Amino acid sequence: MKTRVEAHIQKALLQGRRYDAIAKELRVSTKTIAKVAKEIREISPTRVFEMFDNGITPWDVVKKTNADPTKINEWFKAWVEMHGLWDLWERSKGGQTAMLLEESIGEDEKSGGIRDLDYYRKLFNAKG
Repeated sequence: MKTRVEAHIQKALLQGRRYDAIAKELRVSTKTIAKVAKEIREISPTRVFEMFDNGITPWDVVKKTNADPTKINEWFKAWVEMHGLWDLWERSKGGQTAMLLEESIGEDEKSGGIRDLDYYRKLFNAKG
């Protein structure tokens, strides 16, 4: 859990402010700022799952975070399983992606969890 000071440090870092300016304004050590900066750079499953929820593909997550592709792939598989999409993911590898995506859209509509086709195409990096 972040303290109020850590939250202010994080906000300042994300705005691109320099360590010395942050230290002077908030009256904290550069060591404290470095600790918060390290936490920002570290990749967590929660952060990655949020990216997947927003339609960002595993490939783009790796590019944006510079994280280990193997770890991102493991987390993607876990995310897919948690969303009940694992069968769709596995079957999409067989070249039936467009048909499977259409099926999935139909299932989503029946269950009330409607997503558009572009979401699934992007998610599974499908071409057609």
